[in-house]
Parts: sequence; C-alpha cells; structure tokens
Amino acid sequence: TFLILADLGSSEQLLNNTEHMRDSAQALMKRGIVPAESGWAGWLGKYEARLVRSFEAIRSGRQYGTETRDEPSLGR
Repeated sequence: TFLILADLGSSEQLLNNTEHMRDSAQALMKRGIVPAESGWAGWLGKYEARLVRSFEAIRSGRQYGTETRDEPSLGR
C-alpha cells in the first residue's frame, strides 16, 4: 500500500481549479469508480460535491466543448 502526498496549494483555489477537478474525475472514471456524495461536512464535503459535479459533467458531455448533439434523422 502506498500513500502519496502532494501540496496542491490553497484549498479554496483547488475547489475552483476546473482542470484539477476534471482530471481527478477522469482518473476515477478510468478506474470504473463513480464518485458519490457521502454527506461529509466542511472542506472535504465541498471537494466531494465538486468532484461529483465534474464527473457528471464529463459523463453527460457538458464540459470543455464535448456537448453531444442528436444527429438529424435521415428518415430511414
């Protein structure tokens, strides 16, 4: 078992760092993990909620110009 620690700067800036949140959500997605809010309070709860929102945005294609559009029907 390994524990990796990294100084990511200000906690509030981290919550607003869309690139970090997107990358974290994508890393979970690649591992087949679906984040869910578990009711944590304080900063950890805010981080968890932001991570869940980032994950849902990626999954639904709403982030970074990846919107999905219905193709026009060809009438066939």
